Amino acid sequence: MTGFRENQENLFELIHRVLGDHLPSEPLEAVYLFDLSSPNKSSILERAIKLYQQGRVRKLVLNNEGDLDGSISYQQCAEELIARGVSKSDLLAFKPAPEFRGPTGRYNASSQGEGFVRFIKESGYRSVGCIAPTFHLVRAFVAVVSGLAHNNLQNTVRAYAIPGESQSWDEEIVHFQGAIKGPRKNLLKDELARLASYSARGDQVSGEVVLNYLNQREGGNRADVLR
Repeated sequence: MTGFRENQENLFELIHRVLGDHLPSEPLEAVYLFDLSSPNKSSILERAIKLYQQGRVRKLVLNNEGDLDGSISYQQCAEELIARGVSKSDLLAFKPAPEFRGPTGRYNASSQGEGFVRFIKESGYRSVGCIAPTFHLVRAFVAVVSGLAHNNLQNTVRAYAIPGESQSWDEEIVHFQGAIKGPRKNLLKDELARLASYSARGDQVSGEVVLNYLNQREGGNRADVLR
């Protein structure tokens, strides 16, 4: 399978299709809120609340791991979402997959994607989404598709990528478990590098596999494209 650096055409197509993904006419059963760190929280919550109020999504899913890349706590998120009109019964939570943690031992996109997929497998959901900041959305969606592949759900679960509300590319933020500080635009190279490294060690599938998944999700070949 082609990796993330070897085929620029695949990468170019993947980026545009993920960032410009569309939602189905029916409401999504559950949507996971990726990367709720302080600099990105408002972007994710605003998009999630808007979709919920519009009836485009039924359940909002958070992780309940306290020390996750500087993310605010489940309790804080839940309180804010409830205060903004989200029913407590429509808030769900899961724990990231511990065996997919990175070399530092901290939870990352792979552990979140895998944990989310295991959660939706147990819940029986078949139409889901993930919301992440624009700069992080491709890697977040790849993590979810990888989780589908690892759990043999690629042909039964339809997953969609949802960007958070737009934010300044020049705003200084801290990301990657506190390891990198700088404007959002400077994080894009690191996102690509991590896509390549996670794919190389087998935690995440390749760009070609994700494109194949998108093709079959849209009604193309329903064969097992994630072999």
